[in-house]
Amino acid sequence: MKLSAKQYASYLSEALESVSASQQNLVLANFVKLLAGNHQLSLWQKIINDFKNLYDKKNNVLAAQVKTPRPLAKEQKDELTKRLGRIFDKTVTLNETIDESLIGGPIILGNDFIIDASLKVRLNQLGRKISLENN
Repeated sequence: MKLSAKQYASYLSEALESVSASQQNLVLANFVKLLAGNHQLSLWQKIINDFKNLYDKKNNVLAAQVKTPRPLAKEQKDELTKRLGRIFDKTVTLNETIDESLIGGPIILGNDFIIDASLKVRLNQLGRKISLENN
């Protein structure tokens, strides 16, 4: 029976939690051998992603990505991290991506949310508001 990436990630998480830090490398080595023996090494990246999601959930961590047209200053990144932490009541890890196609404003992506504060969206909202007021 073939296991899904989520099942492998769950079993790996349980195995790593049940051993000491010094034994974790051995568990990982045996895990890779198991995947190879089951001809499922192609699932490795998906297993890593699912494992990270499990870890984040257990540790109340929100992993978010922010896309901006220019790099954020450290103060801006820190403030955004704090605000997201307050909104979602989680510890936030923020990964920044530069997207030069954006005119201005950030787009923030999480596993189950998108906050689009880009200038394009704001202008579209303003245009709809003006249209509604003129009708």
